[in-house]
Amino acid sequence: MRVVLLVCLAACWTGPVAADEPAHPAAATTTASKPLALEVTLERSPCMGRCPTYTVTIHGDGLVTWNGIANVEATGQRTGHVTRKQLGELDRTLAAIRFFDLDNQGNLPSPRTFKFSMCTDTSHAIVTVKRGAKLHRVDDPQCGDELPVEQLELLIDRLANTRRWIGDQ
Repeated sequence: MRVVLLVCLAACWTGPVAADEPAHPAAATTTASKPLALEVTLERSPCMGRCPTYTVTIHGDGLVTWNGIANVEATGQRTGHVTRKQLGELDRTLAAIRFFDLDNQGNLPSPRTFKFSMCTDTSHAIVTVKRGAKLHRVDDPQCGDELPVEQLELLIDRLANTRRWIGDQ
């Protein structure tokens, strides 16, 4: 009887679980693939010249959606994908630049300083971030001021690989 029990137990044993391997792979897969409650959109508006005009959105599940409007190689809708690691980089950058603390023009609030910029013939970069129930929009007029949001704009373009759709216009 003991021999039969040992044989049955030995037949069921699959070996030790490695330290980096989840004990229940199905549960880990659903947890790891759960999308972030995050949606980040970059819109580049038209200018008087040949500025690329498009909207690109990075969704919390890694989906990238593109809508090319003018002065880009790929007009219309396209899709791409970013990795979970890239989503983490985007999330960390949002925290580092304190995106939800920025005013509507991309400046961190300061009780003593008032900034006003006016420029013409520039393409605006409009960044909209939805995180759960929070929604915030920053309109960067691209006037040459070094704003924290510019770091985010460049990161969105890099992660979404917009260069493939913009082309060499």
